Amino acid sequence: MDNFGPNKNNTRDNQDVLRIYIEALLKASSLDINESKLCLYYCMLTHKMEKLSVFPILTLFGQHSTGKSSIMKVMVQLVNNPNPDGEALSYLDFWQGLKINDTFPSLRDGLAYGTTSFIEEGDADRKKNEQLLADRYSRQTAAVKFKQEEKTGYSQSKAHIFGATIIHKRRGYKDPATASRSIFVTTKSEPDKIHHNTTFSDEGRIAFVEIACKVGIYKLNPNNRAQDLWYPLIGLAIELGDGEWITWAQNQLHKQTKSQTSGGSFDPQQAVILGLRSDVKNRHQTFHAASCPA
Repeated sequence: MDNFGPNKNNTRDNQDVLRIYIEALLKASSLDINESKLCLYYCMLTHKMEKLSVFPILTLFGQHSTGKSSIMKVMVQLVNNPNPDGEALSYLDFWQGLKINDTFPSLRDGLAYGTTSFIEEGDADRKKNEQLLADRYSRQTAAVKFKQEEKTGYSQSKAHIFGATIIHKRRGYKDPATASRSIFVTTKSEPDKIHHNTTFSDEGRIAFVEIACKVGIYKLNPNNRAQDLWYPLIGLAIELGDGEWITWAQNQLHKQTKSQTSGGSFDPQQAVILGLRSDVKNRHQTFHAASCPA
């Protein structure tokens, strides 16, 4: 895994810290090294949320017992503001929060502004619920209007829901717009593989957050939806000097661009065929342990 190139942000200490988490993701699932780095870099990107105008959905797609929840249990320890219920969240209790088939108001209010939402069992019965995730992806669409009951009747209100979303699914998206706003990581069955759950120390989490906050994002100018999804992650990898991962990510970007420009909705089934394996009314967060200093 010694494939980090020379860069001012790529010190030996940084490499050693990041490898700890890459190893944890490898142990948690069937992911390969590049897919594990994708998940890790996504965690790092959540600490840059205030600098971004769009934030891709990360969809863990695979059948039962392929490590999707184990991946989430690693990621929830590293992301910024993992509090779907608006209160301080125990690192490993995230699955008690959001469900895609919650009532629309409950899901809307749970997608709190500026948080990283984890949605386990993400196969929706209602297309409308998936559309909330598409709205959350962009600051331009993340102000969701709704009617609020009051003593004298109803008033118009808005829930600001922009943030990061990590969801696991076994079936494709009902809503093509939501699928097109997602990066897919496909987990596969390995009958002899034991999925290990790793709990990190506070010191280990703090070390990761310090790196995430210090590393910049090399500015790239997207001109299509797939580039909107991948360029922030590639820009972060440029700053880390991870040339091998950048080459891999560019290949995934090319496949996703080809799918979307050919008129496809790019749901997980298409991703597998293409070989793309990774191919609240302004509610504010209360959990700040992983926030970068102002």
